Amino acid sequence: VEGPWCLTEGALYDVFMVDDWGDGQAGVEVFVNGASAVQFGVGEGPLSIYTFAAQEPVARDMEVSVLQTPIYARVGEAVRVRGSVKSLGSEPVTSFTLDYSVDGGPAIPMLVNNVLLTAGSTYDFTHVVPWSPVLEGTADLTVSIESVNGSNDLNDFNDHLTSHHIISPARPDLAVDYLAAEPIVNV
Repeated sequence: VEGPWCLTEGALYDVFMVDDWGDGQAGVEVFVNGASAVQFGVGEGPLSIYTFAAQEPVARDMEVSVLQTPIYARVGEAVRVRGSVKSLGSEPVTSFTLDYSVDGGPAIPMLVNNVLLTAGSTYDFTHVVPWSPVLEGTADLTVSIESVNGSNDLNDFNDHLTSHHIISPARPDLAVDYLAAEPIVNV
């Protein structure tokens, strides 16, 4: 824990993390006037540089931080859209709307109520409506934050995350091949 320091509001600053021992770096969290303004994950390698703006966080800000939806799927099978979102705003999040779309198609919304997320808190989600691919090939899945506490997210830079998926043909139903004729029973 270091600081506090008086910084010029709106100016950009760098935090340099040096890993002399090669045993991994710590994460970094910057507080501005007591509110968590920026969080950086664990650095990799011997040197990591984190840049942040010296400003208080906006009231309502969430990010889609991780997608855990399987990369491989089959046509017609239900695929669970899963991942994590993170609250970054100064106002606690009690509800938010999350949606997903495939290849720029219509958005499928999901309202999440009865949560309490303060700045830096994460929420693991599984969308209530599974995705069912209809065409084989590749597909882009985009998950977005649409609203926070019933209002607009005030920082839309981090509201979307896209993952790329490979869709295989549907599995054939082989039951008909086995039930084509009357079974032969040997006693």
